[in-house]
Amino acid sequence: MTKGAAMSAEPSSAAAGQAGDRVNISDARAIRALAHAVRLKVIEELFGTQQPATATELAQRHGLTPSAMSYHLRALEKWGFVKRSANQGDGR
Repeated sequence: MTKGAAMSAEPSSAAAGQAGDRVNISDARAIRALAHAVRLKVIEELFGTQQPATATELAQRHGLTPSAMSYHLRALEKWGFVKRSANQGDGR
């Protein structure tokens, strides 16, 4: 993940079904992707604001390095909890 790659949160294929604000996750590996406090906070932030954010921006807000945040975002992206936004410049 590059510094300029913004992430946004959207429901995904990891969610088996939805009803309102409720998401059912059927894959145990997807549940493990959520087993980190920072990942849960990032998901809450992205869903709450409905605005894309770069790894660098999120890292600053959550007290991590950009590379550590990028690692967490890739884990969330792998299971479809977040997705990369269209490139909007270099994001620096």
